[in-house]
Amino acid sequence: MGNLFRFVEPLILLGLRNQPGASGYDILANLNGHTLTGTTIDKAAVYRALAVLETNGMTEVEWTESVRGAGRKSYRLTPKGVEHLAEWADLLHVLAAGLADFVKDARTKPSGFRKAK
Repeated sequence: MGNLFRFVEPLILLGLRNQPGASGYDILANLNGHTLTGTTIDKAAVYRALAVLETNGMTEVEWTESVRGAGRKSYRLTPKGVEHLAEWADLLHVLAAGLADFVKDARTKPSGFRKAK
């Protein structure tokens, strides 16, 4: 699924599913404290991911004019974006199970190595 910054993608997709018409600023505000890797989300990574999602037809973008300041882009998921969110959910489900198994094994006392024959 690409570089680690792309783990921002499922968060954006879920956010847009839950808040259609959100701007990049809205998305950043809602991502605060919600990461998959326990790290701070880089603003640039969010905007890069939004650009990729738009380019790949997973979001629709509408420019809205502002009374104060510059206009803003509002994002909505396309059917392709909804499908991609489901793909991410499947992938992360499998990854979570694999990581849980790894952690369980890593925390279990070793029984020793068996000699190779």
